[in-house]
Order: sequence, then C-alpha cells, then structure tokens
Amino acid sequence: DNPEFAVGDSYFPPSSLIVPKEVADIIEKLLSKTPEERYQSAPGLCADLEFCLRTLPFDDDGHYDAEKAERGKADAGRNFVAGQMDLYSQFKATTKLYGREDDVAALLGSFERIRSSAREAVLVRGYSGIGKSSVVNTVRRPISKSGGWFISGKFDQFTRNTALMMVAFRDLMRQILAGGVESVKKWKPRILEAVGTTGALMIDLLPELERIIGPQPALSMDLTPTESQNRFNRVFSQFVSVFGSPENPLVLFMDDLQWADSASLKLIHLILTSSSITSLLVIGAYRDNEVGPDHPLVDTINQLTKEEVPITDMEIKPLGTEHISELLQDSTRCAEPDGRVFAELLHRKTGGNPFFVHQLLKTWHSDGLLTFNFSRLCWVWDINVMEQAIMATDNVVDLVMQQIRKLRPEAQNVLKYAAALGDKFSTLVLAAILKTSVMVIAKELWDSVQAGLILPVATYRASVDGRPVHYHDACASFTYNNLYNDNEEEEATLYMHR
Repeated sequence: DNPEFAVGDSYFPPSSLIVPKEVADIIEKLLSKTPEERYQSAPGLCADLEFCLRTLPFDDDGHYDAEKAERGKADAGRNFVAGQMDLYSQFKATTKLYGREDDVAALLGSFERIRSSAREAVLVRGYSGIGKSSVVNTVRRPISKSGGWFISGKFDQFTRNTALMMVAFRDLMRQILAGGVESVKKWKPRILEAVGTTGALMIDLLPELERIIGPQPALSMDLTPTESQNRFNRVFSQFVSVFGSPENPLVLFMDDLQWADSASLKLIHLILTSSSITSLLVIGAYRDNEVGPDHPLVDTINQLTKEEVPITDMEIKPLGTEHISELLQDSTRCAEPDGRVFAELLHRKTGGNPFFVHQLLKTWHSDGLLTFNFSRLCWVWDINVMEQAIMATDNVVDLVMQQIRKLRPEAQNVLKYAAALGDKFSTLVLAAILKTSVMVIAKELWDSVQAGLILPVATYRASVDGRPVHYHDACASFTYNNLYNDNEEEEATLYMHR
C-alpha cells in the first residue's frame, strides 16, 4: 500500500534507485501499467536476470560495484534491452508476404492504367488459404496514398445477396463522413446531381448516405418488376459514376466470388460496362477449384470478354521452398542451413499454402516441438520428431481441425455461433445470441486468437468493445459443418437475419 512504490509512480521511478541500469529497466518493465508491455513469460524474465548476473560487476561480497561498472560502460553488456529475449521467445509467425512481388506490381499497374478514365477488372484466383486477399489488401495503402478510393466487400457461403456487395459502398460512405464537414460539402451536390429525385433508393441500401445528402422524397412504387430493376440499374450506375475520376480512381475489391449470387454478378457486369463510369478497377478473388464451367461467374467473365472489358487473370501460386525458408528465418532467426531442411518439410506437408504453413508452425509450437532455447537465443526443433508427428494425420487440414477440437467446450460453443455469422462477426452480436457479456465472449475467444483461428480486426481491447473479428473461411466452414446440431444452427441463423 506504500504510494512511493505504486505502479507508474513518477516520484521514485526505478531508474532513480541506486541499482544497475539493467536491473532498473527490468523492474520498470515488471511494473508497466499495460500488460502487453510486461514480461510475457517467466523464462524470459529469468534469462534477463541471468544475463545481469553474468555481465554486471560485483565485488567479493556480492555487492554491485558501481565504479567498475562506470569504467566499463563501453562493454557490450551496456546494450542490454529489458525483455528482448522474452520477446524473441514468443512465437509469432511473421505476416509479411513472400514471393508475391510480381502480383502486387501487376495490381498497382492496373490501378495506374485506370487513371486514364478506363474501366478494368482483375480476377485473382487460387485455393483457400493461398493468400489472395492478403495480396490484394497489400495495395490498399499505396492506392489510398495516391488519391484512390479503395473499398472492399466479401461474399458469404451462407448468405448470398446483393447486401454483401453494398457493404463495400457503405464503407465508401463512411470514408466520406470521416473527412468531416468539408468532405460532405464536396460530395453532397455531386451525389444529388447523379441520383436526382431517386436518392431514397440508394439510402435504402446505404443508410449512411442519408447523413451526406439528407432525407429524400419517397419513391413511386407504381412500377412493374422490370421497370423497377431498370430504374435501379440506372440510379446505381449514376451513383457509382460520381466517385471514379483520373485524380481519384475507384477500386472495388470483392472477395470470394465463388459464393456470389447472380444479382451481385449482374451489378459487377453493369458497372464495368456502363459508359458513364470511368476510372474504375474491379478486383475479384475466388477459388478456381470451386468454380466449374456452369458457374454464374464463368458466364459473367465470358460476357465481359465479349464486350471487350479488359480482364487480367492472376493466379496466386503456392509458396516455393525458398519463400518458406525466408519466412522461417524471419520468424525464428534460424541459420540458413538449418532453415532449409525445415522449409523443405513444411513445403512437402503443406504444398506451399501460406495458411497451412502458419497453422502447422503454431501446432508444432503448441505441442512443444518448436521451442526457444534461451542459452542459444534461438528456436530449436527436431525434424525427425516433427515428421513423425505429422504422419499421424491425413493432411494439414486435419491439424487445423485438431486446433479447434483442443479448445475448451465453452470456447468451441462460441465459435459455433460465430461461424453462422460469416467471415466477420461482432462480439456484441455473439454476446446477444448467447445471452452473456461481451467480456465473457472476448475471454472465450482468446484461445482461438492465440491459435490463429480468428483475428481481431484491431486489438484485443477493441474486440472487447464489440468491433469485428475475422474468422478464416476454412475454420468457419469446418465449425459450421461439424460442430452444430440442427437447433443451434437454426437459432444462430435466425438471429443473424433479424
């Protein structure tokens, strides 16, 4: 209870005590207010203390020799960073992209071409987990920095309608609103000129639009279905035409086109062929192994090709052994000869699929087959033991499923309901479905975050506040198809639609 030693106390910081700077740094890290800034493991703390014992000068009675330390300030020991070894010992596979430089360059090349008022499409294809979305999202920042609009949406295996495509344009409305009063003043007259007296039609689809253009008069309902569709096509084209220009090109990224409904594909065809729309790049990602010759997407591609819309076909291929080796060096700081054999095993067992590579590494780490050696300051493993461990499963997908099965029943139950909400879900919605608090939901999801099965869009604290969490398709599909009973599935789906 002594206030002189309260956490974060500014009157007597550890650095003011008569102790070695290294020890003061350790104490300060232990007393950090933010849990993430403290030591994350006891071995990490012990490694720093042992370093101090080995390198700091002590007299024969075991007392710290300040004078000797002063004379040896130039020694390597003075470069000590508290918690560095603890940080190294926390296994976190790098999220950096490997072997995708040409793909990223091709996307940026397409973006530069549409600056000349052109319309273009890029179709990114490959297996689940191969990194299609990661490649596309890499260009988000450079496009935004150069004045372009980058908006994105994702089709869902369980909910197929145009509302999912409208998510991307709702994002566009939020970007305008985020620009403040001046941004709204700039775009309000342009949007009103484009939509005329039919603004209510777009507000029904994009509720945020009303905050930009204000309430709009009700629409006439005395139209046939064909007339209503024609009116919508005209208004939607005029609305999209507002945003694409050589100075501010519009990039629309729609993921998982293999699950797109026919109406959404028709909208994509509409905006790519409308003469009123300029400087538009539509990027679509899909699993080509799930798109057969009779798939609606194939018909859309054929129609666009006939109408001479430029389409770039981009296949995202598996990582090579050299790319996995580079990933291992960045993640484990291992030497090249050691990493090469490890990389060959990973490539052989995962086929170079980045998602499976990361999942296999996390599985080996959680099973104690990939450990940090504090004496050598590096990660160590036994290739033969790893080889035998993976032979116990039919494929790497089974390892992902084992990760889910290892979770506590309470955590699995939360994931079951999350799976019904698609690739992104809110902890607020989950809490409402399960009739509990957001804090409880976040706690039950934490092990899944650690296992890499789900990913908070922002931080753990943000997910506690109810912001979205990303659920990988492979994990969501397995959970949805294998852990549900009929009543639970019906309850979750019903609540989602409400």
